[in-house]
Amino acid sequence: MQFDLVRDVIDRAGTRPMPDIVVVGTGVRVPGQFTREGLEALSRCHVVYCVLAPRRGTRFLRGLGLPIEDLSHLYQPGRFRSEIYQQIVAVVLDRAARDRPLGYVTEGNPILSDRTTHGIVEGGPARGLIVRVYPGVSSIDTILVDLRHEIGSTGLQIYEASWFVARGIEPRTDVPCLLMQPGVFGTAYTVVGHQLMPGALGGLQEYLGRFYPPEHELLLVRSPSWWYEDERVHRVLLNDLGGVGERETEGTSLFIPRLREPAVADQAFVTRMLDRAHFAELYRPPT
Repeated sequence: MQFDLVRDVIDRAGTRPMPDIVVVGTGVRVPGQFTREGLEALSRCHVVYCVLAPRRGTRFLRGLGLPIEDLSHLYQPGRFRSEIYQQIVAVVLDRAARDRPLGYVTEGNPILSDRTTHGIVEGGPARGLIVRVYPGVSSIDTILVDLRHEIGSTGLQIYEASWFVARGIEPRTDVPCLLMQPGVFGTAYTVVGHQLMPGALGGLQEYLGRFYPPEHELLLVRSPSWWYEDERVHRVLLNDLGGVGERETEGTSLFIPRLREPAVADQAFVTRMLDRAHFAELYRPPT
């Protein structure tokens, strides 16, 4: 793959100095959702670290001739996930101090629910390193597309499943809710090489039961990894959530439709939104 066209576009717009570290998101589907600006930034790096499924991202990046170093071996069974994240951050920052520019590639949107990225973003400047993050398509984007769900007027609550329970967050039942990473619910350990057992989501079921009735339907959603695949949506009643296993939860997020209609809108505010005189007071017409 050639980067000449992308470089030409960027050069015409005026390039900024290359940062010391570039963090790039792959999007959910690789390579289709890689951005051109992300790939261009990686093409200028001396080394590119990644923790990606070999069949997807790693093989693709190596096929482009990029200097890839795979860190997926750090995800060893029985280790705390936070410990692994800290180790990856240390590897990236230590290497960038002596060999830069350097790239780090992660799945989805790199700033969304990615503690490694946050560690690099916070730790880089502390060492005098310039860090730039290039966004990718997130699982939130693809899930909303998979469910054909529009949030403009209804809104959406988004939480990580374990911390949702740990912090005692009370959801608004008139607003849909999306819980990320139910497949690793209730544990701080990496689940690589382990199988989610039936009953593992019992604590999540019990907590949600405080706010939703047992017959409330939930959706376990997994977006496709390839353009020719279909999304996977597994419907389950809240009363049965605790019994789902690995097959239903692997790589999914849990979408909870609203239980009741949204709160009644402030009619005075809505009336002002429709009032032309009020519009003229707030927005100057084009000249």
